[in-house]
Amino acid sequence: MCSQDIETGVRQPQSNVLSVKSQSSTPHEFRDGSQIGPRWRENLFLKLAVTCHRLVPRSVLVRVWALGDALRHLDRQRKLSGDSRSLVLRREQIWDVIIHRLQSVDSPGISRGKPFTSAMNAAAVTLEFGVAFGYSSDYFLRRMESVSYLHFGFDSFKGLARGFREFRKGAFSTEGAHPNIEDSRVTWVVGDVLDTVSATFLQRCIADSSVAVFFFDLDLYEPTEHVLRQVLQVARVGDIFYFDEPLDAEESVIVDRLLAGVYGSFQLDVLCSSPISAAYMLKSKSIAAIG
Repeated sequence: MCSQDIETGVRQPQSNVLSVKSQSSTPHEFRDGSQIGPRWRENLFLKLAVTCHRLVPRSVLVRVWALGDALRHLDRQRKLSGDSRSLVLRREQIWDVIIHRLQSVDSPGISRGKPFTSAMNAAAVTLEFGVAFGYSSDYFLRRMESVSYLHFGFDSFKGLARGFREFRKGAFSTEGAHPNIEDSRVTWVVGDVLDTVSATFLQRCIADSSVAVFFFDLDLYEPTEHVLRQVLQVARVGDIFYFDEPLDAEESVIVDRLLAGVYGSFQLDVLCSSPISAAYMLKSKSIAAIG
């Protein structure tokens, strides 16, 4: 190959190698990275980050990271809703909004004074994935005045399957025992949700109910995504999705994918949100798009 061909960048017919110019005409100042700003600032930031990681207690770092996660979560909610009135300070206030909506529905022909044992005649159903000590379960059961209501709690009650943030494996364990809540409307489904939660079983839980709340508080990515995929197969327009901590990295990824249509064609409206939690109502659903 002659030097003229190399200089002009002409492809030779007898070769499949693309020739390039031997010298770049790009100005020097655009080849040394100076166009994106001084490198010393990035290096200083990285050194400070390493120093903080070594000297600052991990519990403090986790809270600093959580602040950044919370800001990103709030920014997402603001973009979705465009209404600051849907933002509250505490997650319990979100629960109150959900409970008010549940109490406003009822199934025809159901007597409020008549006991029942099946979701087949329950107007409202909550399915809580991740129960732990039962605080949220007790909160809903105490405030749901209508008897045509059922609550299902899914948990292994053995704690986290692996470490998460500042919590170690086994955190939130109750040694396999479900909460001691005496209420005929509650059903505990004990076991790993990867084994106990299926679309078929969830369909039985919400059969003939007017509205269902799918309450996500599993923390970890793997069980949360598994449950969400099952839920999306049976969820109906008007049903509610509640995520207890969508600011956390693992749950945040799943919520982002849900809202972006990765799991199918779903449109969700922001029902209510706090700096750490969020509730959405399913507005539309494309059956054909669900995998």
